[in-house]
Amino acid sequence: MSIFREFLRLISLRRFSVLYLCYALPSGLFLAIATPPFQTPDALNHFYRAVQISEGHLVGQRVGRFAGGAVDQGVSTLGALVNPMRFHPDVKFTSQMRSVADATHWSNVQIDAAFPNTVFYPAYAYLPQAVAIGTGRMFNATIARTYLLTCVVDLLISIGLTCWALIVSRRTSLILFATALLPSTLMLFSSVSQEALVIPVAFVLIAHLDRFLHDGRRLSWRHLLLAGLALLLCISARPPYVGVLLVLLCPGLRVGGTESAYGFWRRVVWIVAVGVVAVAIVEIFSHGLWVPMSSPISAPGQIAYLLHHPVDVFPIAVATLKQNAGFYFESFVGILGWLDTRMSPTYYAAARAMFVAVFVATMFQGRVSERGLLVNRLLIFVAVLLCVAMIFASLYLTWTPVGQRVVEGVQGRYFLPLFPLLGLLLPAFIERGRVPAMALQFIDSVCIALVVVFPLYTFVELIETIVVRFYG
Repeated sequence: MSIFREFLRLISLRRFSVLYLCYALPSGLFLAIATPPFQTPDALNHFYRAVQISEGHLVGQRVGRFAGGAVDQGVSTLGALVNPMRFHPDVKFTSQMRSVADATHWSNVQIDAAFPNTVFYPAYAYLPQAVAIGTGRMFNATIARTYLLTCVVDLLISIGLTCWALIVSRRTSLILFATALLPSTLMLFSSVSQEALVIPVAFVLIAHLDRFLHDGRRLSWRHLLLAGLALLLCISARPPYVGVLLVLLCPGLRVGGTESAYGFWRRVVWIVAVGVVAVAIVEIFSHGLWVPMSSPISAPGQIAYLLHHPVDVFPIAVATLKQNAGFYFESFVGILGWLDTRMSPTYYAAARAMFVAVFVATMFQGRVSERGLLVNRLLIFVAVLLCVAMIFASLYLTWTPVGQRVVEGVQGRYFLPLFPLLGLLLPAFIERGRVPAMALQFIDSVCIALVVVFPLYTFVELIETIVVRFYG
């Protein structure tokens, strides 16, 4: 009973960081331990990239007509062992397969491997994983155990950064809490991927944006530098996130030297500087590594098609959403494995109700009278819209056959770092300092309770889904 009372106390005090830690740690550890090696999206190629960096090779190489580099042969052997499980729910991680995996050691024999979809990611996005791999090899751990160590290190860093974001945040606290405890987020946090660092760093950035808008504090050059570093990590790993740079134009963010000054040129210099450096980083790590896609996919061909048929953009967008909206939502909430392991239909329905509760509870959070409130919301909305548009545009150019009416390759997890920004767009039902009516307080409390209890359902669903998929 005392545990239940403490749980209620944490809810009443809105100690979402403590609740998050209590939920995320067991859920993430379960996913890291129970999910077989390389059974998350592009995990083997991410691990190749992390191994490459751990050996001091920060920039990739050309391997034949593809890009990649030299990696330990043992990693390739383990990858070939578990590869038959990808997209084949009938293939399980048997005890015999586990025994072979646990016996696969580092061979110290280098072979060329192609991992063109991860080789161009900046080296610093994989530094925690590279350190974990180096530690595992130093203690002569098997590849599977080194992989598990890397997943656990990713998880602990991701949880730490997200707790930081929850402590700092104001209006975005509940939506950050809910987003960080989705199965998709927990899967990425407990896997080998650059997203294990990019997503929580984006959460921290949004939380501080929320804090500065709420408190009306002036951003110093130190704050701008730290924000720039965070954005560089996010943009260089996912270039479409460059649209987030627009948020610095918000009048509610005080950048000028005085209370009333807007500091236009400071903002412009900062935005241009971050953008230029991000482009330079992308060029450094991808120079000479891009390989033209084979027909019928062609970026130049797709651009030529759009130039000749500019009015097709809107019908393509409508057709894409009409065909794939359900998949985008499910993959945003969580489709585990190689996007081949769905949660139950009941869980996705419950997630929709949970999001409604998140939005309602967020609108009951009072706000300060920000400078240029409407302009702030407009700029944040445009920034999010621009990022989403560039995600679809980039995959239309590089992943979709020329002239096709539906964009291919977009997954819901790409929107996870942007989603908490919606907390800054929602209207406030109750102004700061006003006491809501009892009925409104009741609705607010019920919505918050639904959101903070939902991760219990997630934990149970995760266990059942993973066990049935890989062991049942």
